This record gives sequence, structure tokens and C-alpha cells, in this order.
Amino acid sequence: MIVVGGGASGTQHLMEIAPYAADTWWVTRRPPVFAEGPFDEDRGRSAVAMVEERVRQGLPPLSVVSVTGLPVNDAVRKAREDGVLDRLPMFDRITPTGVEWDDGRHVEADVILWATGFRAAIEHLAPLRLREPGGGIRMDGTRAAADPRVHLVGYGPSASTIGANRAGRGGAGDRAAAGGGARGRVKGYTSSSGGPCDRTPDGLWNPGFSVRRSPAALAAPATRRAARRRSRSRH
Repeated sequence: MIVVGGGASGTQHLMEIAPYAADTWWVTRRPPVFAEGPFDEDRGRSAVAMVEERVRQGLPPLSVVSVTGLPVNDAVRKAREDGVLDRLPMFDRITPTGVEWDDGRHVEADVILWATGFRAAIEHLAPLRLREPGGGIRMDGTRAAADPRVHLVGYGPSASTIGANRAGRGGAGDRAAAGGGARGRVKGYTSSSGGPCDRTPDGLWNPGFSVRRSPAALAAPATRRAARRRSRSRH
């Protein structure tokens, strides 16, 4: 089996599979950077700050692992000692029986496991001309600097589950501060894996919602639920 990808998912899959596979190979585009010591709050904040600095400059975000490194624990140390995490450079082509490099090297494999991360799907926003000359979208919090109506939750420093949740709350707060309803329009929302999206009831965009609602309409479901509870309690 060949595992492609230098992030946490790739290394963790490799370490789980290696004891059971006849052979495993680890292939990455760049040499991995192993980070000793705990990934504590200070390191987390530092990583987020590095990503924020890039997006403030209008540069494309780097991969997560290029900022965080690969945290080293006992399992990783053992895998490195056993040769499981001996890395090969990216191959040049896939053959009927495996993969091949331009130098003639060939590895046979039954399975290629792609653990290559994710990239923000924002091509559908091209007509808004949000990109800077550096190739990225300059951000101010969750807002695109070129069009403050556009919130990109899951882009840049919010490209993680925790980060996206936090950024989503921030975007919803900005939406509420803007007045909500039809007049306080937020033009768009995207996630690291999302495509074209529709608006959610809170004014952001998300798959599955396409109807813009006023604050009164947003409150209506909760009001109806409360009325049903009162009715049940009386009976």
C-alpha cells in the first residue's frame, strides 16, 4: 500500500495499516517536519496567527501541516524507528501495477491511499473578484476585504472544525450587528470543502437552505414550539 500525504491523517493511517500490510510506502510532496513537544494552546495560537498574517496580506493559505508540523508522540517515535515513516518523494506517474518515478524507480502496490488534505472551494466566487495579486483572498476576520458582505468561514485560519465553529459564530454575530433581515445582507458563505451555497436562516450561506428569512420569521419556529409546550402542559 502507498499512502500519499504528509499530514496527520496520512501518518495516522499509515501507522494503523503498517502492522497488517505486506509493505507500505509513504509518499509526500515535501519532506515532513516533525514537531517535538506538546501542541499546547500557545503553539495553537501561534499557528493561527501565522495563517492570519498570510491571509491579511492576500496570500493563499498554506497547508495545515506546513504551519503546525507533525506532532511527535510515542507512537510516532516508534513508527520512525521501525521505518514506517521513511518518506519517499512524490512519484511522477501511476502505472497499471503501482507508481513510478522519472529516475526509473518503480513500486508495486495494490492500493494508493490519498490523504492529501483539502483546499477551499471558492471558484464559484470568481465573479466577485475577491482575489488579490498574491493569489489569495485578503481577509478581515471572516470577511473578504474586497467585499465585506462576503464571509468565508473555513478559509484561512478557520480551516478546521474548531476554527470554523468559532468563525461561524463570529460571522453570525457580524450578521446580527448588521441588522439582519433582508436589508442587512451577507452576500456569501463558504467552507473549506463547500461549493456554491445558499443562505441559511441566520443570513450566512450553507447547502440546503435557499430562502432568506426576516428576524420575525427566524423567531417563528421557536415561538411555535413554546406555544406547543404550553398547550401540552395545560392538557
